Amino acid sequence: MNRVMVFLGVLIALAIGIRVIFPHAGENGVGILGGSPPVAQQPSERSAQADAPTDAGIVVKDFACGGDKVYAWATGHVWNGTNAKLRGIKITASFYARDKSLIDTGWGYADMTPVLPGQTSTFKVYGPRNQNVKSCSIDGAQ
Repeated sequence: MNRVMVFLGVLIALAIGIRVIFPHAGENGVGILGGSPPVAQQPSERSAQADAPTDAGIVVKDFACGGDKVYAWATGHVWNGTNAKLRGIKITASFYARDKSLIDTGWGYADMTPVLPGQTSTFKVYGPRNQNVKSCSIDGAQ
């Protein structure tokens, strides 16, 4: 039994160590290899006034690119800056090779539904099954 537990522990450690994380947007708005991933602010660190809807629309607050040996993905936070309760906020992402050529696009939805005015939701967009993905960008949220 102990050998099985040790074996499972090693497998989990290897699985975690294999993940490749591409930190969030660089100067040109494209996530790139290197740097630090975005740090989400805790609700207690933000003022209620900063979260108040301003009819700014749907805003992607931050994102990071990641992947493993199978899929690429983009994760981040989207903010409802409208005065309406929103359902099905769709986020579109593009995935690029090292030479900045487009490999593919993908889309996903905000994790929360509905997203109330002033609320922030996480999202995850899965990209292509392609090991050549080196960066990504968020093309929009609607």
